[in-house]
Amino acid sequence: MIVENDRENILAIGTGRILSIDFGLKRIGLAMCDPFQIVASTLKTLANNNLSGVVAELCEIIKDNAVKAVVVG
Repeated sequence: MIVENDRENILAIGTGRILSIDFGLKRIGLAMCDPFQIVASTLKTLANNNLSGVVAELCEIIKDNAVKAVVVG
């Protein structure tokens, strides 16, 4: 689901973890908020040299942490 940046769509997410992805040509930075969306913390940095490996790791993180939304920026 793609959510535009407006109040109604953001409120529809409700509580739950949000994964933030900072995409770079060499590295991909990840951060995640707590389930109540109060504080976000650095999660890890991935090397951007193997697309299928990055996608697999992102899928595992999303599944293991019950991520409700992903923000790419």
